[in-house]
This record gives sequence, structure tokens and C-alpha cells, in this order.
Amino acid sequence: MAAFSGRAGEIRACMETEQVDLGGVTPAQVPQLVADAFGTPRDDLTEMIRVSLVVGAGKLGRQKYHADLPKALVAALREHGYEEDTGAALLWDCAGSFKHQHDTGKNLKILHVYPLATPPGADEDEADAGPQWTPQQILCICNMERFEDAVRHRTPTWQTRRQLVDVLKAEGASIAAMEQKMCTGTPLEPDEQAFYDEVSTELLEQKAAYLQTALRDMVQAGQIDTRDKAAALAAATERLRELQGVENPNPKVLKQIEKTSERIAHLETIRPIEVPLQHHAEIVEIWKRLQELEPLQKKEQSGNLSLNEIRQLAERDELREQVAMLQNRSRAWFEEEDSFEARKTELRSKFVAAQRKKRSAAQARAAKKKASGWAPTSAARGGVRNPGRAKAKGAGVRSKFAALGLDSDSDSD
Repeated sequence: MAAFSGRAGEIRACMETEQVDLGGVTPAQVPQLVADAFGTPRDDLTEMIRVSLVVGAGKLGRQKYHADLPKALVAALREHGYEEDTGAALLWDCAGSFKHQHDTGKNLKILHVYPLATPPGADEDEADAGPQWTPQQILCICNMERFEDAVRHRTPTWQTRRQLVDVLKAEGASIAAMEQKMCTGTPLEPDEQAFYDEVSTELLEQKAAYLQTALRDMVQAGQIDTRDKAAALAAATERLRELQGVENPNPKVLKQIEKTSERIAHLETIRPIEVPLQHHAEIVEIWKRLQELEPLQKKEQSGNLSLNEIRQLAERDELREQVAMLQNRSRAWFEEEDSFEARKTELRSKFVAAQRKKRSAAQARAAKKKASGWAPTSAARGGVRNPGRAKAKGAGVRSKFAALGLDSDSDSD
């Protein structure tokens, strides 16, 4: 293994989970740093490790970290085959993945990286070859437990799960092509051979069956959004058209026509749900904080801000970065861009409507109190004062002055 210096050397020297501070690293330095630290698969680890890269901090330490550092790191890691996995853990299956964390206790932004690595005992030649599988191939190879977990958390919509079905079909076709290749006596390429040795056609069939059941259950339970419903209706309608075009249909085809027609009828009755972004609750809380800062933004234009208010406004950019990061982390696997943008817009519209409703309710309560005559002023409390009491109080004051010979009436005597 080549020797590296600086932070790359520090990272490559990690033999157990450690934290590395990237304060002072610029985006321009990131590609080389990532190539040196994470580009070559590790073959010296006895167990999977996590390298926790500190890439940002709160207002007290923010100046140490470049604002674009997290983005540059993610882009560079992806260039070397790394994929984001919010469920990544200290397992060999998680090699080549990363995930974000905001450590609220220490107020640090951290990028956890699980380096590409070869488990101990693997053949040395294969380790050197280091096949770089695609995310689709990884889903085909991984065990059933991890696959089901990925489906539940990373493909929340009907369309994304349908896309995953197509992925499995495509990989199944590639396996069939490899087998055909071998039947003709043509050797497989090293990467093809590595994938073929790892994948199980039986496991692929189990995964496809699991997905088909999941898709059917979503429709039966009405757990699909507007875009899902449109896509499912289009697919079912196209399928019905194909079946109805069969000449002299046998009983099996007739049964399929009946089932497909029933499916279309059921889909038309479904009232679509909203599939929220995975981190919607955290995003909304940050939006609330940004909304609290709006009066200060208006005050900022006049330049009359206190030191404390200036510090509060300094949080804006960091909060906006957090929103962007959480939105990107909420994007489902295989989700189309228009679907993702629509879900972001729906969340924002819902938040704005809720805040408008909250303001209207507060204004209505204030108007009701005003109409009922309640007001926190002395004039509203007292009504007409007691003239007798005022007169008596005034007379008492005058009598005291009179006793001193300072009463105005005594001057006239």
C-alpha cells in the first residue's frame, strides 16, 4: 500500500473507528484527498471501520470549514463508487458508503465514511481487482434482510419500487447474457465473473416476488400518491389493452383481463395520500426558525441591529444549508427529478398554509377580545371615575396646605 502524508495518511492509518477534523481543507484539495484516503480499497482491516470527518460546526467554529466542503466531499466520494446509505453500520456489507450526521450535542457537522475494503481472508488477486459494483448490483447481491430494509426506507413510493422491479429484471437479463456467453465458450470479463459468482438467481426471484407483493399491498391499502396513481393507472390500462388484443384468448388470458379490469376500477376509487420527505419534520423545524428571523431581516436593512441580533442572523446560511442537505438526503432511490421536486414543493406549500392558518387564528382571537371590550389599558379598566372620591381627595390635600398657611383661599382673606 502506498504511503500517504497529511490528512490522507492519517485516514489511511486508521485501523479502528476514528474522527478526523477537516478544518482548513478547501474544495480544491478534496479530490486528491479523497483519492488518496478512500480511492483504493483497504486490504489491511480486520473489521469494518467508520471514519468520521468533521466538515462543519456551529457559529463559534464555523470559520474553520469551507461552506462547500461537504458538497465537494460527497461529489468526490461518488466519483470513487461510494453511495449514501443512511442505514450504514459497521458491517462489511456497508463498505463504500457514507452518511451525514449533525451532532447537536457538540454542534458539529459530520460525514461518516465506511471505506472500500476487502474482508480478511479474501483472495489477494480478487482484492487487487476490487470489482466496483453499481448500486443496482449491490441490491442484487445483498442479503434479503438488507434488501427489505432498503425497500422500506429508500423506496417509499409505488413508482420507485416499480423502478426497482425494472432494475432486477435488467440485472436478471444481464446474468442470462453471461450464461449464454459461457455456453459459447467465451470467458467472462473479470467484473462480470465477480458479479456472477456473488449473485444468486434464486435470491433475485425472492426479491422480485417481495417487491410485487409490496406493490400490490400499496395499491390495495390505497397507500399511493397522485403521481403513483397516475403511473399505476397508465400501466394497468396498457396491460389491459395488450390482453384485449390477444386473438382467441384462452381462459387464463380472460382471467387476467378480469383481474386487470378490477385493478383499474379499484385504482380509480383511491384517494391519493401524500408521501412526505423522509426528513420532513426536521426540515419544518428549521423553516420555523428561519421564519422567526424574518423580522430581524427587515430590521437589518435599517442597520439598527444589536450584537445578539447580528449573531442570530448569522445562523441563516447554516440553517439554509441544513435544509438543502436534509432535502437531498430525503430523495428516494430511483426517484425521478420531477417527482422529487413536487414532493419538496408540497411540503413547503403545506408549511406555508399551516403558518398562514396559525396567523389568521391569532388575528381572529385578538379581534374577538377587542370586540368584547377587553383591553390592557387603564382607560378601559376604569370607566367613569368617582367624582366624590376625587373631590374628597382634593379637599384633603387643600386642608393640609391650609394648615401651613399656604391655601389660596387664606390669601384672599
